[in-house]
Amino acid sequence: MLNGVLDWGLVPILWLQNGSPAWDRFFRLITALGDEQFFFFLVPVLFWLVHKKIAIRFSSLLFLSSMSNVWIKYATGIPRPFHYSSLVHNLGHPMLDPSFPSGHTAGTVLTWMFLAAHFDRRWIRLVGGALMVLIPLSRMYLGVHYPSDLLGGVLLALATLKLDAYLYEPLAGKISSLSFSSALSTLGVGTAVLQWVSPHVDLISHTITCSFFGFFLGLLLESRWVQFTVPVSGWHKLGLSLVGFPGVALLWSSGPWLRLYFEAPYARTLRYVSIAFWIAFFVPYGYCLIINRMKSIRAPHSKT
Repeated sequence: MLNGVLDWGLVPILWLQNGSPAWDRFFRLITALGDEQFFFFLVPVLFWLVHKKIAIRFSSLLFLSSMSNVWIKYATGIPRPFHYSSLVHNLGHPMLDPSFPSGHTAGTVLTWMFLAAHFDRRWIRLVGGALMVLIPLSRMYLGVHYPSDLLGGVLLALATLKLDAYLYEPLAGKISSLSFSSALSTLGVGTAVLQWVSPHVDLISHTITCSFFGFFLGLLLESRWVQFTVPVSGWHKLGLSLVGFPGVALLWSSGPWLRLYFEAPYARTLRYVSIAFWIAFFVPYGYCLIINRMKSIRAPHSKT
């Protein structure tokens, strides 16, 4: 029965790939809007410039959906279309992990439905609606997913949003009531458990675990010593962006030189923990430090 589903799934993939090669570049660009780089841009936009609590909620859902996606992939073990049939060409990145469900589809549907629910903006609904069609389509065009994978990604996103509606507020309330030491211990145990239950051959699960630890460690420290609030001033937002986003880009590109000093797994760990920690702690801390310093300089002048 499974082979029948996969065989049926090859039909639209082959139909799409029989089109003009001129579409290759377009669909690679579209699929990049569901890559992890996009989320390392979106999360700080929300956290630094829009609404910190919404950013934290979105990040929590993204971690849950992404890790669930990895577990389901290895539990089902369905091969990628280009592994299943030599007729399908892999037009994307090299991939060794299983196919079902589509992480790009799950992440895209989760992201844009979440944003549409929290921000009443017409452009979010229009852009989100287009990307929720185009990104899944790009995954089939590139030969890395079957239609059933796309459906699985949609269902995973909807299930995550449903859990958010029922469980986020109660869980967030319990976590916020923990002492700093208890919260730190919970984070350490939770990260260890995530690492233990993750497929050890999968780099994506390692990325998720490292990012999870770096982000929530930074968040713990930020809530205790910084208590960052999103700036109102457009100039403050611009200054924060001019420091914050180049820092994310620099840390993102640090992989090759980190591997000169550390073995690959340790370099990867340091890279992703650093990016997430930069987003959740270093940039908010640096911003608040500068703002408080400016206030202290202005204070004597205001008295004279």
